[in-house]
Amino acid sequence: MKSLSLQGLKNLKGVDIQGVREVEIDVPNIERIYYGAVSHKPSKMNFDSCRNLRDLTIMNTKIDFVITDIWFLNLFAKCPLLESLKLVECFMFEKIRISSSQLKSLVLSNCSTMEEIEIDTPNLASFRYYFAGDDLPSISFRRCSSQLDVNVQLHMIPTCLHQLGKFVKQFRPRKLLTSLSLSMRQEYVHYHYWDAEEEDEEEEEDPFSLPAKFPAPTIKHLFIRSVREVKPENYLLFVYRLFHCWYPETISLSLNPSHGSKEFIKV
Repeated sequence: MKSLSLQGLKNLKGVDIQGVREVEIDVPNIERIYYGAVSHKPSKMNFDSCRNLRDLTIMNTKIDFVITDIWFLNLFAKCPLLESLKLVECFMFEKIRISSSQLKSLVLSNCSTMEEIEIDTPNLASFRYYFAGDDLPSISFRRCSSQLDVNVQLHMIPTCLHQLGKFVKQFRPRKLLTSLSLSMRQEYVHYHYWDAEEEDEEEEEDPFSLPAKFPAPTIKHLFIRSVREVKPENYLLFVYRLFHCWYPETISLSLNPSHGSKEFIKV
């Protein structure tokens, strides 16, 4: 289906729409919208009149629909009751600022184009971040609740492990990071051009070298889901990097025996 328009329907409280390129919703009493766009095709959506909207999920918006600071400002202005926002595989501007006094739950999953995000949400109770890319973004919190629960799940290549220390340290001021889930994935060979300065910068730190110089915050729960592509001779350094100064209260392992898990557990 190419387009869908919903109007009136005063008793409609929620809608789940998938596989439609253009969506317009003019339902003043609707409270929940789930929209899964058509992958790799332009997407258009309009729900400006849904002032009672409380729960919004958007998935698979691509390059033709770019989420920017202005988009967030308009969203919270037109949907003043919005409490839960989930963005999955959406194309976002490199630098994003999210500011809302009403938002209580925020999920960002595989929005890989985002490089820097500032979250100014004093009533936010839950932040979930899922990422399966190479370069971890910068995340900062302003006016956040002391009860904020932050859960991060990363699916990385071993050569990017050196970014973990700096990434986790971002959550240090209020010890926000509740759980960190980590899995290793295969590194695919790709070719690109770079200059000498870029090459020196990339080789500046060994992914299995000593941990970050600055202590990271305490992580309550550490989940290790896969150590694939980590060479056995690096297991000890890998463990040392993960546990150094983090002191997790609980550690959970969910490992595939075919990926060298037995040797890893012995370490």
